[in-house]
Amino acid sequence: MNSIGRCAVVEVYDEKSVCEISLMVEREIGADTVAIKKIKYRDTNLYPGIFQLLTKVAEPYEPHKDITVYIHKIVDENKNETQFSEAVRKEIGRIFSQKKRIKLVSGSSVSKALLAYMPDEYAGSTAFLKEYLKRDGIDVIVRRNLPGQRWKGLK
Repeated sequence: MNSIGRCAVVEVYDEKSVCEISLMVEREIGADTVAIKKIKYRDTNLYPGIFQLLTKVAEPYEPHKDITVYIHKIVDENKNETQFSEAVRKEIGRIFSQKKRIKLVSGSSVSKALLAYMPDEYAGSTAFLKEYLKRDGIDVIVRRNLPGQRWKGLK
């Protein structure tokens, strides 16, 4: 199958998704059906939350824009890295990496000053954080929120 464009999901419902198609070549699609590769995942319990996170990460950006994402250490409510938190981080990376517009960066691409603290510890330092993100070319840091809250992307 030849690729003639990119599809960015712009709305998600229980039974279907709506996507915006950006054509990369100027020609007719020739059909009223578009095929999209289904996301592969390993953990059926984690997938819904990670897909929701992926949608929230992509929402603020134009459908044609690539998004550079850094997945910060995932920790439990006591800020400990556990086997489970590492499994969650890997699953987020696996799922995000299947989307062509998501560009994952490793910790070696991130300023050491940015990695010195957990993102939650930057309270009141949004300008500081945004400056490092801009300098490092990162659009989003994925992190774990405080206890009792859901996964969140920090923009």
